[in-house]
Amino acid sequence: MVVEVDQMIAAAFEVVPQVESVYVNHDNTGTVNVSIFINEADENVYDRIYSQEIELEKRAHEIMFDFTVIARRNRPIQEFVGSDTPAWERRASTD
Repeated sequence: MVVEVDQMIAAAFEVVPQVESVYVNHDNTGTVNVSIFINEADENVYDRIYSQEIELEKRAHEIMFDFTVIARRNRPIQEFVGSDTPAWERRASTD
């Protein structure tokens, strides 16, 4: 079930091109904590992310989500998450 939830979360946010990575933590209270990383704060991007959050909550209404959007402003993501592994991350272009 945890893997399925993580995959559903990843699929929800990978459609927003500005989302760089998503970290998921299932705590002992049953809440699923979701950290969504973008580089720069932008209202349009926030709106797209929030729309995905709402859709995810509708599809998985039995799950309690706690979403956090983090604009890293060119800082390394590891400053925020340490050595945690993302549930999903956008692959860098090799062009």
